[in-house]
Amino acid sequence: MIGYAIFGFFEGYTPIFALGTIVWNIWQIPMFLLLGVLCAVFGLLYIFTFYFCRDRFSAAFKRYNLPVYLKPVSGAILLGILVLTLSFISPDGEVLGLACLGSSYGFDQLMIYSMVPIVVLIFLPFFKILATSLTLGSGGSGGVFAPGLTIGAGIGGALGMGLHLLNPSYVPIETVPVFVIVGMISLFGAVANAPIAVLIMVVEMVGSITILVPAMAAVGVSNLLTGEETIFRSQIPTKAQSGAHRGEYNKKVLEHLLVRDSMIPRQNVVTLSPSDPSMKVSDLIATTAHNGFPVLDGDRLVGIITNRDTRNNSASGEATFSVRGAMTRNLIVVYPESSLEEALEIMVNQEINHLPVVERESPDRLVGFLSRTDIMQVYIRSTHPV
Repeated sequence: MIGYAIFGFFEGYTPIFALGTIVWNIWQIPMFLLLGVLCAVFGLLYIFTFYFCRDRFSAAFKRYNLPVYLKPVSGAILLGILVLTLSFISPDGEVLGLACLGSSYGFDQLMIYSMVPIVVLIFLPFFKILATSLTLGSGGSGGVFAPGLTIGAGIGGALGMGLHLLNPSYVPIETVPVFVIVGMISLFGAVANAPIAVLIMVVEMVGSITILVPAMAAVGVSNLLTGEETIFRSQIPTKAQSGAHRGEYNKKVLEHLLVRDSMIPRQNVVTLSPSDPSMKVSDLIATTAHNGFPVLDGDRLVGIITNRDTRNNSASGEATFSVRGAMTRNLIVVYPESSLEEALEIMVNQEINHLPVVERESPDRLVGFLSRTDIMQVYIRSTHPV
């Protein structure tokens, strides 16, 4: 609001698109529903062409090991060939070629004023989709919003003008701009999977709420038909699946769970003695689901031995060894009252998979054993209750 107020103070508060006299009536609603269907079809074509071009450019440059900086250049060359070809076909083709360039807001305004030939309106969606896909698919600069409005405006304009030419009494010339604007909303609302946001945005851009009902009808149909397809495929379904925010969700669960409630209790922990031979370590690793074991000298915790320790010791050239010679003596431990969040942070920071659980007052007294697998199991049970 502050940004809009400052901008409007200097540039004025007029909408980006100017509207003349527009009219519509309830008997035209079926045609707006038809417009929604057409926008859904072209929206799917827009999405398919956009990603097809992007994937083909990437595959070609990877296959032939071409410099990446040539990719947008190749897209620009192809776009230039397209525009020049259209320009040589006919005067209408030249207009169509110009409409394929840039954001086309000025061309959108001409369509709202019903100043664009119907031949151009019919072919505009196809070539604008191709031009945008060549530009962005090759890595060129730009966005999909403004082209999406132009594509939708062309669809709406072609349908509105065609109906006007067929039956002027049913669709007077004053109704054609309504088809243009509703086409903008229906097309991009569908491809962006944001019908309400685009509906409000375009209504603000034209400065009129009189088109709200036909726009709601059309964008509802187009969004329903396109389903989950969207041009913004990098969007994730929920915030919880975002890598940037995943930690927020994990911590909210793990910080309230204690080690004592997740650890393997002392009586169930498989332990080794410093004097045990290497064969026993290998057998335990092979027959249990664990690859790390606490080492007890009597009741006193003196170390931990893992699969990594046995491999390192074997690599040193010793064919046989005792647990005492291979175990890790500098223990990293956790306490029963610690949270699972703390335990997991220790494991991640120290690059280990197991933690002996000891009493804070007696750090050599083992009371349990905790692994990353234990934490994962508790987390899954807490977040996905049966």
